[in-house]
Amino acid sequence: MTISSPAGSGSLFGGPARWGLLALTGGLIIVCAVLVSALSAQQEQSLVQAALALQAQAAHAIRSSIEATGYSAGNVDAQLHDAAQLVTERAGGSPLGIAVVSSDGLIMASSVNFPLSGTNSLSSYKVLKAPDWRELQFPAALADSIGCTGELLLPTGARPGILFAADYSPASAWQVIVLQRRDGINRQLSIARMYLLISFLSLALLLTLLIVAFYLSLAAGLSSAIRSAVALEEATIRFQENLGEFRRPLHNIQGLADMLSITEDPDERNGYLKEIKGEVGMIISRLESSEL
Repeated sequence: MTISSPAGSGSLFGGPARWGLLALTGGLIIVCAVLVSALSAQQEQSLVQAALALQAQAAHAIRSSIEATGYSAGNVDAQLHDAAQLVTERAGGSPLGIAVVSSDGLIMASSVNFPLSGTNSLSSYKVLKAPDWRELQFPAALADSIGCTGELLLPTGARPGILFAADYSPASAWQVIVLQRRDGINRQLSIARMYLLISFLSLALLLTLLIVAFYLSLAAGLSSAIRSAVALEEATIRFQENLGEFRRPLHNIQGLADMLSITEDPDERNGYLKEIKGEVGMIISRLESSEL
């Protein structure tokens, strides 16, 4: 049997090994993309819930403040202006729009940061109401409970990216509504997604390097085993080739031993022993000079 190195052994990344490593790397990247997408969706949900909770707290605080000082139109406008600045500062600089809306959707007053500037009524607007994100007409959503949160939709059903939180005022039957664009959340989400992507790609790269290192170690061990097997096979072939050189002296030794066993003449016996020693010496000399 002849042992030889496998095809493509000149390159550690040749043939199936190269495609295997490429497939593994591609698989790791796909897994990373899926994980980033899933974690990004979870992160987005958490950011939206946190923003809505902050807006709900702001709406409740503003409604309580307005109720404590009365509902005159001028007074409400001034309070909304001051409240908008205060709440925006507490929200980390993300602009918050504030409005007081009647039960039929009419906007009674609004702050300068109101993102639907120029709108007189929200009655034609729709909302995706949290937490189940059902689509409702705006007045119906407000009538569902004392306060609610969700995302505002345009009358056409388009999503302008505006979150809202409403707090009901029993004294006036008005709703204090705090609106916030999702731009700030989207920026935070982009940053979080970038960090997640970098982290997972770094992990994928590390795993790929570990696999490559393992492959290189395995390939080195396999190459060493192949070299040892090839050397053993070459030694066996040389031994078989040199075996013929030892047959003649061995036959001579056998013949001399036979003669030694039947002769009784001391001189002849000494001669046979001397010849046997010569043949043995020849064999030893050939063995010592052999590469085996």
